[in-house]
Amino acid sequence: MNRLFQTGLAILFGRANLTRLFAIIATIFLSSLPAHAYLDAGTGSIIAQLIIGGAAGFMVVVKLYWHKIKSFFPQRKKDNADQPE
Repeated sequence: MNRLFQTGLAILFGRANLTRLFAIIATIFLSSLPAHAYLDAGTGSIIAQLIIGGAAGFMVVVKLYWHKIKSFFPQRKKDNADQPE
């Protein structure tokens, strides 16, 4: 888990309560009863649409902010010693 995330949760809940919170959440997920729910064919289509739409949205955001992302990383200068004469 990310250290910043852990620190933030520790501030919100305290370290003792944080362990208790994770134990409660794990208990809820592990002890849940079967839902006996019906998933029709449209559900798979909606999930696929969500994944494709999320990927397309991510690509648009990267395209819009590409210059800022690229300028965040330092540029490597080409060294003339590596090139053959």
